[in-house]
Amino acid sequence: MTMKNSQLNAVPVLPKRKSPHLVRFPKKRPTRRSPKLIQPYRTPISHQKFPKTLKYLETQADRINRLSAELETAIFQFKEAAAQINREKPHRAKCPERICEYYPTSIPVVRQKSFGRWILSDRPIDLFRSEREANVLAKKLRRRSNQRRSKPF
Repeated sequence: MTMKNSQLNAVPVLPKRKSPHLVRFPKKRPTRRSPKLIQPYRTPISHQKFPKTLKYLETQADRINRLSAELETAIFQFKEAAAQINREKPHRAKCPERICEYYPTSIPVVRQKSFGRWILSDRPIDLFRSEREANVLAKKLRRRSNQRRSKPF
């Protein structure tokens, strides 16, 4: 089959679009569903090793919770040291106005649910709880002192 010169140089006619900004994409072919996630290979634990492994799991959970408690204590000590620097810094020191900024934070914790299921999650730390408690106590004491002043003896 031979083509004439006029057919080779011919510009194809495209269908008119309603808007020059709209583009039509070809329809997607339906895809098969993705396969199920592959389960990791599990080495079977012998009946003799099971109690030891379970005990090891319990000790690791206790260790994580103990380290989390230590971490929480260290965070509060860090916050107290930063507050002390803010209170006592010299006027001419090249320190920012506030030496530390605080963002919401949490620490890991391991809990055991019913039927022996272990859950590793996190627990938020309330960095400003002590300040709020001190403010509440101060308000109560002010109210008490104002009530005593207003009562005649």
